Amino acid sequence: MSLRRRTILAALLGALGVVITTAIVLSQFTATYATSNAIRNRITPAAEAVEALVLAQVSASASLSDYVLLDRDASRKDYERQVDRAGVLLDQIVLKLDAAPEIRPLAEKSRAAQAAWMAADGTPVLAAMEAGDSAKARTITDSKTAWSTYAAMTQATQDLQDAVDDRRLSAGDTLVDFLRVLGVMLLLSGLLVLALLLAYYLGLRRWVLDPLSRIRGDMQ
Repeated sequence: MSLRRRTILAALLGALGVVITTAIVLSQFTATYATSNAIRNRITPAAEAVEALVLAQVSASASLSDYVLLDRDASRKDYERQVDRAGVLLDQIVLKLDAAPEIRPLAEKSRAAQAAWMAADGTPVLAAMEAGDSAKARTITDSKTAWSTYAAMTQATQDLQDAVDDRRLSAGDTLVDFLRVLGVMLLLSGLLVLALLLAYYLGLRRWVLDPLSRIRGDMQ
């Protein structure tokens, strides 16, 4: 094999090694970035929305009770506002985690449980208060049906929150694993590049420099 071909072959082998190493590192980096982006843009906002949903439902119940006891119009408005907010938050959770198959059924279960509580407690209580029958409103909101539907609503929302938290923890663990693997691959890539440079130098010395030295010696 001629010196020129040997030089070209050594350069091609070195370049091929660098390209393969770069492709592997980029692939791992892409997976790490995708997981980090999912946590930042989808999972974390969904988790925050679930926490806000829990607070909205509790606030709605508290405002309804306050309206029954004190007949304050501000409490009635706050109840309606919190109920509407809970519906918006449920839509946000489903939108953010639509790719997670276990989230949508739990979100719809929470929505249905909230509707059942409103049908058993909120709607008839508002109707009784508007009719001026506060005693009937107190009886309705303190009934076994009202309490059981409220407990079902809070439990359904808690199940949703647990599922979202599990999703966030799982994604966090995956991200940590990706980062650990990426760090190892970067270290190995650096070592591989050094090894390729050393191999390129030794090959260049053996195939090019040494033959040239022998030729020069022969000429001398």
